[in-house]
Amino acid sequence: MKPLFFSLLIILLSSCTFDSAFDSRVAKLGPVALSDSNPYIASNLYFAERIRTSNVLAGFIKYRGMPAAIEVETHYFRPNSLFLYYPNTQDYYSIDGKEGRTIITGPFKMAPDKLAYVNKISKEFHGQPALLEGGNVQVINNDPNLYPKEEVITNQVSEKESDINKIKRLQQNNDLATGEVTDKGDLVHYVTFEGETLSIIARWYTYDTANIERIIRVNNLKNPYNLQLGDEILIPKYMLKTKKCFGEYEFNELK
Repeated sequence: MKPLFFSLLIILLSSCTFDSAFDSRVAKLGPVALSDSNPYIASNLYFAERIRTSNVLAGFIKYRGMPAAIEVETHYFRPNSLFLYYPNTQDYYSIDGKEGRTIITGPFKMAPDKLAYVNKISKEFHGQPALLEGGNVQVINNDPNLYPKEEVITNQVSEKESDINKIKRLQQNNDLATGEVTDKGDLVHYVTFEGETLSIIARWYTYDTANIERIIRVNNLKNPYNLQLGDEILIPKYMLKTKKCFGEYEFNELK
């Protein structure tokens, strides 16, 4: 029995590997600031590597400029997500990998609590992070006058529709329990599985990750990117597409 248990444990852990040598240093920490003077801190090393290995990300940075802070969100069965925070314009972007491609979506509006925190940790940031390139320190230009007024972001309409169709198929499971509903018709979701995120919750109940910031505001979440087992998340009636709760199978399919 013990050898089988340890084999399953090894398989599970191996499915949660990090994308790079620096992911483990910045993952699950929430937003971390970039340094404009020290290229050797983990956030700067990680971001420099991501830029060097993705022409799409490098091109995006040339147009949009450097973020003041970044955040890495880990996933079990797909590449990690990277978030770029721009507190000066109060928005952020999501960077995901799929089938060898870099997918950039946004801008999304930052929640007030998240904005306040990013402003706090990046107050010394002056828009020019120090990054290593070829063993030498290279400070990448971040002149705001070079930014275009309109953002050019990868079209994600077809992928979003595909995700919604997948969720609808999962919701056809008649064994799924109906969630707790308040007198006003709002749904109360209880965090049941380790690794649940607002992205998964918003996709399941509302079919749209754009509702994440609204959910954060409605629930006045202090640490929205580190949900704990037992946390209660209220989904307003006007957002609801389903009152069914996802089970373990559906949760794993959404990760």
